[in-house]
Amino acid sequence: MLHVPILAAKECQLFYEYWQELRGDDPLPMRSQLKPSDIKPLLPFMSVVEHIPERQTAKFRLLGTAVEERFGKNFAGQELPITEDVQSNNAMAHMLANIFTLPCGCRVVVEEEYRTTRKGVVESINLPFAGPDGRTQFAISVAKQISEYIRDLTEERGLEGQSVFEYDFMDIGFGVPDKSTLPDSMRAVSF
Repeated sequence: MLHVPILAAKECQLFYEYWQELRGDDPLPMRSQLKPSDIKPLLPFMSVVEHIPERQTAKFRLLGTAVEERFGKNFAGQELPITEDVQSNNAMAHMLANIFTLPCGCRVVVEEEYRTTRKGVVESINLPFAGPDGRTQFAISVAKQISEYIRDLTEERGLEGQSVFEYDFMDIGFGVPDKSTLPDSMRAVSF
């Protein structure tokens, strides 16, 4: 059964609708179908991660300017080992492994604490895209801050840590992981 998410950020909702439009009757949209000019207002909030199966990694290909600003650095070109192993303590690695293997989508809401002693709540939607061979090769996400509160500001920038508030896999026709098998890191993430 197809799971339709309830999304707080309009940018996440727009990306989900665009993904569905590209997908049409196909299992997944092709990465080559995505046209940046169609979703220009979403680009600052977008991340593109490519699955490198022979190395069991995910490579960050692109981070939008708003994503880079939130993290205080650009991860483009870096690789992350991915695993479905429930002993793994990396929620992002586990999420990507499931997106690439099932495939499925994922909605995540996290509280982020920044070095500026500012905190914000960020919602992201993470969706699979097929490569030229039709298999899941990319996970593309849109992440948008949906609330913010400030304590004592300093000049330092960048992400200090995250706590997961909500973590929902989305059935796009292939099922979702059994929540009882998810690692503890799906509930609390720190850098």
